[in-house]
Amino acid sequence: MPFVKIFLNLKLLKVVLVVLLFTSLLVPTLVIRNLSFAHKSSKDCLRLGKRAQFVINPPISNSPNARTCLSREFQQNLWKEVHTIPAPLSKALREYEKMHERCYLGRNLTQAILHPDPRDHCRYLVHAEADGLGNRLLTLATAFMYSLLTNRVFLVDRRGHLSKLLCEPFNHSWLLPEDFPYHLIDKAPKLGTINNSELGNIVRLFLVNAETGDQRFFCPETRSDLEDVPWIIWASNLYYVPRLFTFPEFWMRLTIWFPDVSLTFTQLSKYLLLPQNHVWHKITRLRSSYLSTPGKQLGMQVRLHHRGDPAVFHRPSLERILQCLTENKLLSSVVNADFAKNNSIRYEEPKKPIKVMVTSLQVKYYEELKNNFMNYPTADGRLIEVHTFSSDGVQTDSLEQAVNAMVEIWLLSTSDVFVSSSCSTFGYVAQALAGLRPYILNIQGDDLENCELTACSVGQSSDPCNHYPFFRDCEDLEKTKAHFEWEKIHIKGCQDEWEGIQLA
Repeated sequence: MPFVKIFLNLKLLKVVLVVLLFTSLLVPTLVIRNLSFAHKSSKDCLRLGKRAQFVINPPISNSPNARTCLSREFQQNLWKEVHTIPAPLSKALREYEKMHERCYLGRNLTQAILHPDPRDHCRYLVHAEADGLGNRLLTLATAFMYSLLTNRVFLVDRRGHLSKLLCEPFNHSWLLPEDFPYHLIDKAPKLGTINNSELGNIVRLFLVNAETGDQRFFCPETRSDLEDVPWIIWASNLYYVPRLFTFPEFWMRLTIWFPDVSLTFTQLSKYLLLPQNHVWHKITRLRSSYLSTPGKQLGMQVRLHHRGDPAVFHRPSLERILQCLTENKLLSSVVNADFAKNNSIRYEEPKKPIKVMVTSLQVKYYEELKNNFMNYPTADGRLIEVHTFSSDGVQTDSLEQAVNAMVEIWLLSTSDVFVSSSCSTFGYVAQALAGLRPYILNIQGDDLENCELTACSVGQSSDPCNHYPFFRDCEDLEKTKAHFEWEKIHIKGCQDEWEGIQLA
């Protein structure tokens, strides 16, 4: 009997050990799942039935900090249509990450810029921010694209807002060190002020508008000379990616990376533009609270350029906006009380409301639209909800306003239909994130005086417009006939900026 008891006790102990071992393996999995469900409690982030489709194209970066950037994993759940990164671009990005690690990890970047080693093959490009958030994001994408094409390590000036808004997309940091000699960046000689023969260890590309002398950059011989410059500072406020497609040395690679060129910014943003957690939580919280209910969502960006104060309310512009919405059947027109009393209003089934999100420096556009649809019924009986989330009245350079702007851009990108003011970089980013062709409002300058001009027009592409593209005859000498023919099809003049070009 003692022997039997010992045998039974040993058998019981074995079972207990197996259970404990299995539990120890299971607990971390359960914890991770619970964390995921805690985050996915926001309705816009919980689409369990569709989760498998995102596994096909996992995040490129496998770094440990991927877990600290929720948008890296869940951003695709914001949009109804999934725009994955093309395989050739994914391969190029992985190769870039290897170079970034080799030239960043363990490197003394201060020493590298003060005393560059001529035997060192690592070269760098630093993104310097300028103007509003839309401009900064568009320029960031351009600067990174140029880095990718020229095998330069892409670095971000940590003094700007983007370092506090975006997750780092690479395996290792993209930020310049805190003790970096930033005065060298601020005082770097501009390309437009020196000859190619005088190029030193650091050059500042000041690509802002047609008045700058840095348009020499768009000649092949200048770009060739820049290849030997260890440090380039990219100071700009414009989106030059369409222009890069016109460079003979880049054209073929870009068309391989982006088979559908109208989605160039859309696909690049899935890798590069990842909101940090504090921004992401605000995006998902607002979306869950106001925009996650069933029904169509319409986003609208109202910005009056070419006026003394773009934040001033302008009633003729509001009337043009309402005309655009009703003539294109984006929203039903409202009817007055007498009409509603004497006529039967047809109510649609099911009665899902249309959610309208308005972003503008001037809150009165939101208030007028809200009152319009609150005080009067629509002709088809459809309910229309109007929302806004900030109304600063004036554009500042504060981080708080940048956070709100980023939240609004991402919320606008979740729309089914997007209506944007012409020439708005804010609107460009929103439409491109979603891959939506916008309705472009004709409310700028003399637009309202032109009786032949429609209230709005449908955009030819979701990709942003490249203002001031600096076309130069010097580069045409190196283009092939195939390149010229390709440009005729895919490089179009912008509909909202007569000097600009757009990928389509």
